Amino acid sequence: SMVELKQVSLCSNPNLCALPSGMGAWAQCEKLFLNDNPSLRTLPDSLGGMRSLQKLYVNSCRLTEIPGSLAELLELEELYAAQNEITSLPPLPPSLNKLHVPHNNLTSLPSKLPLGLEILHCGNNAISSVEVGLLSALVEIKFVHFNGNQLSVFPFEDIDACIDAAQGKPGGGLRVVDLADNPLTELDEMRARVEALASRLEKPWAFNGSEGGGG
Repeated sequence: SMVELKQVSLCSNPNLCALPSGMGAWAQCEKLFLNDNPSLRTLPDSLGGMRSLQKLYVNSCRLTEIPGSLAELLELEELYAAQNEITSLPPLPPSLNKLHVPHNNLTSLPSKLPLGLEILHCGNNAISSVEVGLLSALVEIKFVHFNGNQLSVFPFEDIDACIDAAQGKPGGGLRVVDLADNPLTELDEMRARVEALASRLEKPWAFNGSEGGGG
């Protein structure tokens, strides 16, 4: 019975344009792989019924949105939705620790992100601003990628706060911040701040296409 499956893969089906509306009944499914379905534009709201889901991979489809019922997936740890046409993200479940959404059409992020997020990859979108305080709340964050967006300014004070919060934490803290290929302004002032912060990171920054000093 599909209801008892732990893992479902429907990858690489060029004619798959819709998923079963009753997929919410797959209550035991922990991993759902839907990569490389170029005709798939939507996910059903019944996705929220998959209460055991931990990993959702929907890379390289034609999705324009993620249903709001995603917030009901309280076991979800990983959302990989790269290379779609997503313009905005719904509220995210608090259990999420990996958000991988590069190469979409995002113009902004949700006003709140899951506090346990470790990977935030939003590269190659159209994000023009990041609210002050959005990143400083991420006490577990290790990788931040905003390369290839439309950022003219960036809340560096949030990065300082993340590094301070990780002092002495087992497993370390923030390792990578990638801001390459953005229209950042006041570059001289920013570069000084980047270099000061880079000395505190475990791995280098990428800043305007060049590598900052490593810590």
